[in-house]
Amino acid sequence: MLNKLAILLDKISVKIKKSNCKRSYKAFIKKYNLTDGSKHQKTIVSYNSYEGTSISLAQKLVSSGEINKDDKIFDIGCGAGIFLSFLWVNGYKNLQGIELNKELYDLCVNNLEMLGCPTKKIFNEDAIYFSGYDDSNVFYLFNPFYDSDTYLKWIENIRNSYLRNKRKIKLVILFPTISSVSAINNNKWLKKKTRIYDENQVCSKCVNYLIYESED
Repeated sequence: MLNKLAILLDKISVKIKKSNCKRSYKAFIKKYNLTDGSKHQKTIVSYNSYEGTSISLAQKLVSSGEINKDDKIFDIGCGAGIFLSFLWVNGYKNLQGIELNKELYDLCVNNLEMLGCPTKKIFNEDAIYFSGYDDSNVFYLFNPFYDSDTYLKWIENIRNSYLRNKRKIKLVILFPTISSVSAINNNKWLKKKTRIYDENQVCSKCVNYLIYESED
């Protein structure tokens, strides 16, 4: 009897967490009159489908102190720009983003312009071959790439940027996967720093931030 009650309470808890996460995301979009891009599905094998960052998780990241308002933050696979929008309204002004899908890129630009955020550093290009990373120090990735090989190509690009312009680099990985973690762990110049968990997530053990930094 107690076991059945525990299972029931766990199911109720999961439903509440899912509902709260969706509610906070929708509330943020509605508050700032933004357009979500979740209808855009995967079109390239090595790139994952777009999904907007949980507002609850974004709040955890900001409150953790792992990013600050002096950082130059680059959102890799920025989609409709919801995470960038969240940062902008919370006082982060040194923002860049890159999105390969033209429709999502257009949504991102429109959303940011709605908030008065400059969009000249939002790029409709392929992140793997992009050459303009040298003035950024924080790179935000919500699992944009599907396989380890693609992650390795992107990390090599960042490595080259690091060698051209030596500075402390931080990778903020939301929802770390086997593909992303194995690729990063193959790069010894990057060291794992910390994880950021959000108890409001249904599976906080997998849906969390994993943060890496470059060696000194």
